[in-house]
Amino acid sequence: MADDPDELGRAYEASLAPARRRAEGIHYTPPDVADGLVALALHGLDGAPLVCDPACGGGAFLLAAGRALAARGLEPRRIATELLWGIDSDPGAVQVTHAAIEAWAGVGPGDHVVVGDGLLASERWPGRFDAVVGNPPFQNQLERATLRSVPVPPALAAVVRAYTDTAWLFLVAALDLVRASGGTVVLVQPQSLLAARDAQAVRAEVAARASVHGMWSCADAGFGAAVRVCAPVLHVGAEQPARARRWSGRDFVEDEARRLARPAGSWAVLRSGGDPPPAVRIDSDGPTLATLATATAGFRRQFYGVAPFVIDERDVDDSVLPKLITVGLIDAGRIAWGERSTRLAGRVLLTPRVDLASLATATPDVARWFVDRLCPKVLVATQTKVIEAVVDPDGRWLPSTPVISVHAPVEVLWLVGSVLLAPPVTAWALETYGGTALAHDAVKLAASQVLEIPLPADHATWREGARLLETGAPVTEVGHVMNDAYGAGDDVLAWWSARLAPAPDRV
Repeated sequence: MADDPDELGRAYEASLAPARRRAEGIHYTPPDVADGLVALALHGLDGAPLVCDPACGGGAFLLAAGRALAARGLEPRRIATELLWGIDSDPGAVQVTHAAIEAWAGVGPGDHVVVGDGLLASERWPGRFDAVVGNPPFQNQLERATLRSVPVPPALAAVVRAYTDTAWLFLVAALDLVRASGGTVVLVQPQSLLAARDAQAVRAEVAARASVHGMWSCADAGFGAAVRVCAPVLHVGAEQPARARRWSGRDFVEDEARRLARPAGSWAVLRSGGDPPPAVRIDSDGPTLATLATATAGFRRQFYGVAPFVIDERDVDDSVLPKLITVGLIDAGRIAWGERSTRLAGRVLLTPRVDLASLATATPDVARWFVDRLCPKVLVATQTKVIEAVVDPDGRWLPSTPVISVHAPVEVLWLVGSVLLAPPVTAWALETYGGTALAHDAVKLAASQVLEIPLPADHATWREGARLLETGAPVTEVGHVMNDAYGAGDDVLAWWSARLAPAPDRV
């Protein structure tokens, strides 16, 4: 065991119950991943930098830092006792880190590795370190199984939103751990950091206090968790570079550097790997869908509130029992209600409808939410290869969470629908908000993000696309015209067409 100190941390994680690993967001980092991220964190830091891991777990990153510093010629005992610092809330993990460092260097880190809350580490070690690197716990604040056992520190409260992940907070807290001039932060994050709506406050705070010099992305980092990860390379006290570097995968292949136009906005443009969309030029500073429409989406209350009142009936009056439309029933330009089954709260349904009368008796506020959506609108699916939208001109369909409902005057509904089905808009969405969906190359937009979609400059061609959509033309024809409306090339149209899911009207 002493011959392979990394095995101590791996064995400790394996000894923990799966329920505890999930609840506490514990994922052991493989040595090759830790080595690669430490190399990014130490790049440009000469001499004998002080390194801290604010969620050190079994010590994978501190061991990687030790190896990197020893490769510079520094003596392992000095590295262990002077240069490696860490903190973790799990006493068992801290004990393992001590043992692993001692197995590697012949001496332990002493009081440089301690038990405590990493989000409060800056109160103990403010502005002390040259580099902060590690893999903090992933814990969604609304997911009961993964809630932190202690409240979020007041200093971080300003960036907390409904779905804030604890890992995002570690990124902000780390900025107070590094020295104000030249400090580097590299922390593993869920890829949702790059574009999630509720990570916006975190991205803005980071951009105000540091520069994003690069981004590592990985679809399979070997954590044993079904989550794609990234790691921003942040430099405190440095200007934002014109182009940020990008690396992907466990072999840290360097991809083409990209320009981060708005560091306080989405970072999705820095994501590597997957199936990147062709380059599109859309004027993000011009008019957007927000000038034509509003958008809403339900939450858990609506999803679970309606579930007991969903029935499976085909031939009844829509005005009495409206059709319920789930994400799985929306294709680009059409609804597959009654053609294929869908799942809702553990049930498989072919023709789902909502008994609004019974729902109103049981839960009036949830019923009102659904009644308010019995109006002309455009329904938009999420977690899809292309943006899939369908126009409901008569207002007869009810959106099931997380379907997005886009509301606009009847006379512009088809214009709105054609924008959502435009191939360059899907490319723009992946470029701007990619990384938040469950699938690596799927599109997932929040309702507010749908309204940020830029409108085409060629209004005449846009109107032709809307006319085709209204008259029931195949969505491929609509896509072709809307591709022209945005002035995009044939490569964008071909890319979008290849991603379309098969459907009867796509010929």
